[in-house]
Amino acid sequence: MGRYDVTQTDAALRRLLETTTNPRHRHLIQVCDLYRCLRLAGRYREIFTSGITVERPVWHFNALGLDLILDGREEIETIWEEWTKTGQCIFYAAGEKLAVGDDMVASTVLLYQQTPGQSLAAIEGGVDTAATYLIANVVDLTWLFDDQGRVIRQCSWEIDPSRRQLIKLDAADVLSPQQAAQQLDPLIKSAAEHVHARTVTG
Repeated sequence: MGRYDVTQTDAALRRLLETTTNPRHRHLIQVCDLYRCLRLAGRYREIFTSGITVERPVWHFNALGLDLILDGREEIETIWEEWTKTGQCIFYAAGEKLAVGDDMVASTVLLYQQTPGQSLAAIEGGVDTAATYLIANVVDLTWLFDDQGRVIRQCSWEIDPSRRQLIKLDAADVLSPQQAAQQLDPLIKSAAEHVHARTVTG
């Protein structure tokens, strides 16, 4: 294994869960954890079939020079499918600060997104198109929920594009979605059990 650990990407969420007693808040944290882990594992389709989103969720993405509002499963899946094919579904996190309320989970985090140089070439000059990089920057993330605890909207904001950094990865540190899925499977199963139990019991 390389020096980056995808199983720790949601570590701050799990620490927040340890100190949260409100049942509604605990459920939102666990839904958020499951949502994020499924995407990290390239299992994004399950996000829409597991009952953790509304029928027509929205994703507002403002980063890497893009400002997109993706409305509904089909539009969101178009991006996530491409990210899974290219390994861009792999994220690492550092210094995440989180807050949870009755209808929202909010985060500020130093986020590292794995990205092939070939994909980066269109937005960054001087990259090695044969290499793989981590794109690093501080990002604000929010998830909004309905009264059933399902995700309505996710918002992702790159706070200051001028502070974006590129980290060239050694081959040993490049993770495939298949490897991520294998590593994350126990965490996904645990989160799914809790979310399902809450959904069944109310």
